[in-house]
Amino acid sequence: MEKDRTAICNIISTMLDNPDKHGIYSTSTAYARLEHYIEGIRAEAIGWTHADNCVALDHNKDPRLKNVPDMLFRAQKDLSETQSDRDICRKFVNHIQDHLEPGQEVMCKICNRTMRDITRQ
Repeated sequence: MEKDRTAICNIISTMLDNPDKHGIYSTSTAYARLEHYIEGIRAEAIGWTHADNCVALDHNKDPRLKNVPDMLFRAQKDLSETQSDRDICRKFVNHIQDHLEPGQEVMCKICNRTMRDITRQ
């Protein structure tokens, strides 16, 4: 996906554009940033998959019988959203969080699991 290529290129370019005074590149920092990026992508993919399966269950469909290539195509399309889409989602999540009392969590109405439970898988 283009956004992944861009993110990885930015991490590598930042490393290569900033050698230390001895000309050594900070590979440890680049590796840490790459690992952090991959962790974020995995969490996002787990969340998407969970939501997709919840929708299937909500429509009385068995998520185990899904067409995998179709699911991958939809995931790539949905997860390739623009930064403005992410900002809209972030504003929506912040709005919901503003309504929560301390210790309260939002739960999926379909499976009764919290975001923390879903992303821990």
